[in-house]
Amino acid sequence: LAQDPELQTRPHMCSRRRRSSTASAPSPDESMLKRCRTNIANKIVESRGTQQLGGTRFQRCRLQVTNFISECCGTMWAPLAQYHDSATCRTDEVGDNGVTVLEVKAPDADDDRIILYFHGGAFVLWSPNTHRELLGRLSMATRARVVAVNYRLAPKDPYPAALEDALAAWRWVKEQNPNVQVAVGGDSAGGNLAFALMLRLSQLGEQQPIAAFGFAPWLLLHPGHMEERRQRSGNSDNIKHAMWNRWAGNLAALYTHSHPSDDPLVSPVLASVEMVSSFPPVLIHADQDEPLAEDAKDMASLCRQAG
Repeated sequence: LAQDPELQTRPHMCSRRRRSSTASAPSPDESMLKRCRTNIANKIVESRGTQQLGGTRFQRCRLQVTNFISECCGTMWAPLAQYHDSATCRTDEVGDNGVTVLEVKAPDADDDRIILYFHGGAFVLWSPNTHRELLGRLSMATRARVVAVNYRLAPKDPYPAALEDALAAWRWVKEQNPNVQVAVGGDSAGGNLAFALMLRLSQLGEQQPIAAFGFAPWLLLHPGHMEERRQRSGNSDNIKHAMWNRWAGNLAALYTHSHPSDDPLVSPVLASVEMVSSFPPVLIHADQDEPLAEDAKDMASLCRQAG
């Protein structure tokens, strides 16, 4: 992309809109680094007094610190992506519950096309800022506005917080753009939310998106089913699969907390054919060596069964 002559370097434009006000996005500087160091220390202290929702206190502390560091990096470096793609971005509040979305729009994006995007991170990490470059590329490739949801994360906010935020963002986008075609998609845990959202819309009898896609979506969080699949696959010697098998159960437990993990809203691949029959056209990408490739294959098979 950097070698594309059409992608000229332009001043980045990134704003945050709270209701009717706008402000310039923060840029990386020494004072921000100092604030990051101070806040990391504060996060460690805060984690000692938080209620334990899943995992050990040390695990919760480590997740909080890791997530805060990744968010600092994303906030500092996200504006640099705009020097490559010249996309504009702005942050909007979704209703009154504190959920925000980051809208990224490539120069030739069509205002009448929107992708509602959910970032990955195993439900415990990352944000739209950490995915800023991907969002810009996605907007360029699809010529659509990409609205990425900054949903709440586990273990502080386990299920159904993220799905509630996804539904709120969907309704907000439709309300703000009543005549616009809206697709949904996401990677990893974000792919889970995209499919879970469609299942929830099916339960509620609400309008489905125009299309859906997933990049290696994580669609099975039930430990028993995951173990059965692991034994069938025979990929335990693959280092990527071994690492994923080691951590997937713990991460799933942080997200589900006490909620049954065989609920299709948690593990969409366990949904019935009847529920999936209301889905729009679906596109799923996964590398053959990807630990979540089986999730992609099973959901593709389920969608084919549903017609």
